[in-house]
Amino acid sequence: MKEIRTFEKAIEEKVRSLKDVGINPTLFWAYRTSKEESGNDLIDFNEVIWDYDIKEIADCLRAEGITEFTISSTFSSLIETLAKDLRKKAFA
Repeated sequence: MKEIRTFEKAIEEKVRSLKDVGINPTLFWAYRTSKEESGNDLIDFNEVIWDYDIKEIADCLRAEGITEFTISSTFSSLIETLAKDLRKKAFA
């Protein structure tokens, strides 16, 4: 899995507030559990993802050059939300 150095530094420094250092907690959790627990090659979103997190997550993934991830969460409407956003962009 591609290392996100900002996240690794937060882990090393045992940062208490991810938001205070500009890290989206939802993405951080997906990254950390994918890397440490599942051994996934891709970040896997297996927990709830809030609509208000999507832009911040997408911006961070884009900035890190990450173009692929998986979604195994069944608790979220993420797939529908992403599809709606893609349709908007396709027909804009």
